[in-house]
Amino acid sequence: MRKITLTNSFHDTEITVLTEYDSEGETWYHIHEPIFAGYPTPAQRAKYRRVRNALCGSDDCTCGTVR
Repeated sequence: MRKITLTNSFHDTEITVLTEYDSEGETWYHIHEPIFAGYPTPAQRAKYRRVRNALCGSDDCTCGTVR
């Protein structure tokens, strides 16, 4: 496991997460993919919410969360 910092340049926010992936884009994909595929575990759902709230948090924002 390694630490990757996910950033949102629109809101100037960031969060560091533990991941097994090498890049920010790959890490973000594997965090949000189970949510939109419809089969997240409770842990995956909690991690997605934690990351999304730290980077944006607004339900109606169209910033793209990770940029």
